[in-house]
Amino acid sequence: MSKAAAIKNFGFRRNRIKKATVSQGIKKGEEVLGMFFIAIIILMSLMYIYQMSRVATNGYEIEKYENRLASLKKENQKMTIKLADMKAMHNLEDNNELAAIEYCNVSYITSSSSAIAIQR
Repeated sequence: MSKAAAIKNFGFRRNRIKKATVSQGIKKGEEVLGMFFIAIIILMSLMYIYQMSRVATNGYEIEKYENRLASLKKENQKMTIKLADMKAMHNLEDNNELAAIEYCNVSYITSSSSAIAIQR
């Protein structure tokens, strides 16, 4: 091979290498971009799964608290009824803890407007 032919072949190979490098760079860029989009999709999927599990957990906790609230309302209603029953007059008369004194020989004085009781 002559010197001129070798220089031409070298120049041809050189351009060919440059073209291959540029196209390889584009392919690498496309691969990197594709991998980036795949990573974004995977990340968003994981975030979606995490949020759905949090929603399910919060829903379970809300249901638990609603059940507790319903049971406390029932208990409050029972206690209100029990309190009203304990405040009834017949229970006050039967309760010895109040230290009520029974009076004997009570006489009533009647005035024009109302009756008044006195102890003798």
